[in-house]
Amino acid sequence: MSGIPTLARWNLVALLIAGAVAGATAAAAAQAGEATSGRSLERLFQRMDANGDGVVTPDEAQAFEQRLFARLDANHDGVLTLDEFTARRAGRQAANAEPQRAATFRSRRFAAADTNGDGRVTADEFAAAFNKRLSAMDTNGDGRITLDEVKGAGSPI
Repeated sequence: MSGIPTLARWNLVALLIAGAVAGATAAAAAQAGEATSGRSLERLFQRMDANGDGVVTPDEAQAFEQRLFARLDANHDGVLTLDEFTARRAGRQAANAEPQRAATFRSRRFAAADTNGDGRVTADEFAAAFNKRLSAMDTNGDGRITLDEVKGAGSPI
């Protein structure tokens, strides 16, 4: 660095420091996102576990699924559009480090639920998709879901 003029040297040092700070900030944000994700799964599980006993029974899951569908069905017409399905998550997208990836994930999940391909998800289609995801989470096959099983699935219900 001795051949570089003093001002240029300080600019280079400042640039290196800024890069290091940006890298550390990005790493911290990623860790915070992972922690938030874990907390979000816990909060979701607690909302599903109506009696607070640490397991979600089929009855609790069905009641939660029906409440969720009703909340997503903004115009209360008994079907979900992609806009209704994604609107609830739009506010969370700002905090997401990869909003395009999240939007793609939601679109795929919607398409998977829309079994007849009409661009709308009925209550029955939604229930079937929800139950399929829950069944996949039930790793021990006992018909009940624990928080560990939800966390092990790695994605929200």
